[in-house]
Amino acid sequence: MEKLISIIVPIYNAERYLKDTLDSVSEQTYSNYELILVNDGSTDDSEDICLQYRLKNDRTRYFKKENSGVASTRNFGLKQATGDYICFVDADDVLEKNYLEVLLESLLDGNNGLACCKYKKFKDEYITEIMESENLKLTYGDKYEILFNSYGSYLWNKLFIRDIILKNNLFFNNDIFMCEDLLFVFNYLKYINSINCSNQICYFYRSLDNSLSKNLNNMKWFTIFFTLDSILKDNKLYNEETHRKVVYLYLFKLYEGKYRLKFNKRDKDYKRYKTYINNKIKELQKTKKILTKKQLFKLYVYQFFNRLAFKIKFRKENNV
Repeated sequence: MEKLISIIVPIYNAERYLKDTLDSVSEQTYSNYELILVNDGSTDDSEDICLQYRLKNDRTRYFKKENSGVASTRNFGLKQATGDYICFVDADDVLEKNYLEVLLESLLDGNNGLACCKYKKFKDEYITEIMESENLKLTYGDKYEILFNSYGSYLWNKLFIRDIILKNNLFFNNDIFMCEDLLFVFNYLKYINSINCSNQICYFYRSLDNSLSKNLNNMKWFTIFFTLDSILKDNKLYNEETHRKVVYLYLFKLYEGKYRLKFNKRDKDYKRYKTYINNKIKELQKTKKILTKKQLFKLYVYQFFNRLAFKIKFRKENNV
C-alpha cells in the first residue's frame, strides 16, 4: 500500500500566487497525498480560491483560523495531518511535477530519516533544470551539515517522518517569526541518523519584496536570535566545522541587527535589542579565533562598514 504524504500549506493573503501553487500540487506524479490548507485569517480572496480548489481536488482539506502567525499555522496543520510523511509548501511557490515522488524515493532509499531536493529561487518565471551532480548522503556524524550546505535548513524542500515529529513533540515555537524553520529542522535532526539529498530541482521558491527578511521595519525579525541561541547552546551535538558556521552566522546576524535597528529607533523594543546585540557581540568575540580568515574578513566589513555593506547586500537580494 502506498504511503500517504500530508502537504501542509499555511496561507495568509496569498491570493496573487495561490492558484499557481495549488495547480502544481494537482499535477504531482505521486497521487497518494492529502493537501491541508490552513488559512491564517486572510483578508483577501484566499479563502475563495481554497474553497474552489477543494471542489476540484477531493484530496484537499481546508481550515480557517484566526491570524496568529506562520509557526502557529504550521502547528495547526501538523495536528490535522494523518499522513505517514509531512512536507511543508509555501502558498506562493511552485512544485515540479515529481516533487513528492523524488522526495519519497529519497526517503525510502536506505531507511533515511529525512529527504531533501534541490531548489531554485525566482521572481517572475521559473525554469526547470536538470542537475548532473550526484545525490548527497549525510549520516550521523555529519548530518548537521544540511543546515548550511546548498540544500539549506528550509522546510519546503524536505520530507519529514510524521511519527518522529509527534513522538518527540517537534512543533514550531509560536514566539519565533524568523528562522523558525532552521530551529525546527535542527531539532528534528537530533532524532535521525541519515539524510538523503536528491540532486534534482523540484521546488521553486518565489522571492518576494515584502518578505519579513527584506522588511527593515519589522521588529519580528529580531526573534532570529532565539533560534540562534538555541542552536549555539547545543553545540556539543555537531562537529567543529558546523560550530564555526553557527558562530559566523550568529555574528553576521548581530551586525545585520545593528543595521536594522537604525530604522526602528522609535520602537519600544529598540533599547532592549540594542543592549542584547552589543552584549552578544562581546560574548562571541571570544570565539572568533575558530573562524576562517575569509569569515573574519567578511565580518570586519559588516562591522566597520555596516551601513554601506548591508545597503549593497539588500540591493542585491531585491534583484534576485
